[in-house]
Amino acid sequence: MVTMVEDLMKKKFSVLINNYNYGKYLEDCLDSVLSQGFEDLEVIIYDDGSTDSSRKILERYKNRVISILAENYGSSPNKNQANGIYQAFLRSTGEWILLLDSDDIF
Repeated sequence: MVTMVEDLMKKKFSVLINNYNYGKYLEDCLDSVLSQGFEDLEVIIYDDGSTDSSRKILERYKNRVISILAENYGSSPNKNQANGIYQAFLRSTGEWILLLDSDDIF
């Protein structure tokens, strides 16, 4: 018998991550997402013009993560974050959408 959790894990999940200069947390964040047991997973990260190590780190994940590299939206931190999630959402194709900040882990 298939449990509800097993059935759910077969759905396509899109994990949307926004990032701005959180390179010191980014690897832990991405590794935590990629280590989940989802059968069909897309990870989309929107980088809002980072000037730290973020973009070098994203380069190492280019085969497993969709990166949207943009110039800094520049309006305000809250608007920047909302824009980042919105831009990632536009690219997403999952049945389920999960949000994660780049300084957090699953």
